[in-house]
Amino acid sequence: MIRQRRPLSRKTPLRRTSKLRPRSKTKKRKPRDMAYMAWIKTLRCMGAMPHKCEGASEAHHAGVRGLGQKAPDRTCIPLCPPAHRAWHDGGDAFKGMGRVSKRAFADTIIKSLNALYESGYVQQPKPSSEGGR
Repeated sequence: MIRQRRPLSRKTPLRRTSKLRPRSKTKKRKPRDMAYMAWIKTLRCMGAMPHKCEGASEAHHAGVRGLGQKAPDRTCIPLCPPAHRAWHDGGDAFKGMGRVSKRAFADTIIKSLNALYESGYVQQPKPSSEGGR
């Protein structure tokens, strides 16, 4: 038969060994680079494998980041919506690519896009075919 014991109780209160640091009132957020992301969205999709691109390019944050954090805006790559979904789901556009392969692929594109942007290269938007002509 198992004996029941009394709950543990401490006669003296525990003492704090470290000093409390006050938390900052506002979070320090990284500045957003909206001009760079707008430029990325004007580029064509850079999906790895041949696939059918549909719709305008989205800015995919492909850079290294911590858990629950967004990568910096300067690490965006242009992907069409199906390729963007395939990046996350392992679909047709990136089939057979592991995490390391996708990281190397993204780093190559990020490096070349940053060099183009810093050099002042800006692609002009294509004229719209709509409009009554």
